[in-house]
Amino acid sequence: MSDLIGRIYDAATGAGGPWDSVLSEIACSVGAETVLLQVIDPARSQSEVIANLAMSEAALAAYARYYVQRDLWVTEAADMPLGRVLLSHTYVSEADWERSEFFNDFVIPFMGEPIFHCAGFQLALDDGTLVTFGAHRTRSVGRYGADEEAKLNLIMPHLHRALNLRARLRVMPETNDHSLAALDAMRVGVVVVDASGRPVLVNAAARAVLDRHDGLVLNRDRLAAGRTRRGASTI
Repeated sequence: MSDLIGRIYDAATGAGGPWDSVLSEIACSVGAETVLLQVIDPARSQSEVIANLAMSEAALAAYARYYVQRDLWVTEAADMPLGRVLLSHTYVSEADWERSEFFNDFVIPFMGEPIFHCAGFQLALDDGTLVTFGAHRTRSVGRYGADEEAKLNLIMPHLHRALNLRARLRVMPETNDHSLAALDAMRVGVVVVDASGRPVLVNAAARAVLDRHDGLVLNRDRLAAGRTRRGASTI
């Protein structure tokens, strides 16, 4: 289990394998045939599939476009506590599942042998989005029980922290791009150097001064003082 937990964090940071391989390991540990990990943005009524096991691209597209709002295992769990492993037979009856639009119009046409049992959970991320995780089985395999519930309870807090980390890391490049654009818009030259004096950031105004070789120059990849012509701008 410790190796699996390590790979969850590796997937979140991009340091390891893809999320699909992590879901495959989780599926093996709980005896699932299909697994779906997604993030739902309630404010925008949008969903993003992070990874899935054994679902076709056509099924994923149809799910995101329409059926995510009709998935009984998701909609009925909306009133359940977050951060708690839920076994589908405890909150959606098998009769209601078989009669549902989702089962008849999505599960049967898109998923071959219909899935009939689910063990999953919902988690609230710091950015206001909602994570849903579901591990599914067909009717012939049988319901999930206490053993699978215990395993998912071990995995769940690590998945929660890893997905919060993933969300923060995805925002950072956008934030950095906005910061660099703001620096480039400044009329004052800005040069940021590392401990050895090598420039790591040079805005547009500073590049213009350095290109003129007035006042400051780059000498062997380091910032150095140079002669300044009278009236020339310096950083």
